[in-house]
Amino acid sequence: ILAAGMLTGCGSSKNGFGTKDGDKTLFTYDGVDVPLTEAWIYAKINAAQYEANYSSYFGENFWSMSMGTDDDGNAISFEDYAKEQTINQIKQIIVLNNKAEELKCSLDDKEKEECEKYAKAFAEDPTGKEILKQSSGTVEDIQKIYEDNALASKVQQAMVEDTDKNVSDDEARETTISRVVFDTTETHEDEDGGDTHTHEMSDEEKNEVKVKAEEAYKKLD
Repeated sequence: ILAAGMLTGCGSSKNGFGTKDGDKTLFTYDGVDVPLTEAWIYAKINAAQYEANYSSYFGENFWSMSMGTDDDGNAISFEDYAKEQTINQIKQIIVLNNKAEELKCSLDDKEKEECEKYAKAFAEDPTGKEILKQSSGTVEDIQKIYEDNALASKVQQAMVEDTDKNVSDDEARETTISRVVFDTTETHEDEDGGDTHTHEMSDEEKNEVKVKAEEAYKKLD
């Protein structure tokens, strides 16, 4: 959904930076339109955090690092993974905030003032300043993001408080374990219906089983 340029910069605006299409809707979820600039800011914030956490371990090219395959068997890079996580993050906030009125959650004046203070600090920070410049974002854009996250946090807390946290000993002991077995032996009965015999598969058959096991492992991983 997110253009490849989201994490690397794209186009130029009238001020020479960022994008001229920042007001365009990137995607709509649960009735809420998400503009390109807002999603770009989220992605850039996440990218800065990823770079701080992973570049020292995996090098500057960690964005191209393999993250396995998707459900269709297509290769996924760390950049693809990061974009997907950004989209999911925005979607989660939208879903929570759409529950705010139902749960009687809102930000008071003090909380809004704190968001405004954080937004100004973000805009003055070198990293934050660069992110806003690249995305053609404003202090108001980042303030909205802070307020959306603050409200989502309150909604989530309200949902938790309304949940039965008591778990019985029997419930705590319950668990489900699934075991997936890829046999490399075959069992068959004698033609006269007598004894059963088990024998090892051929090397070619074992390789076919191994391929299936590796595919299953990748999906689990």
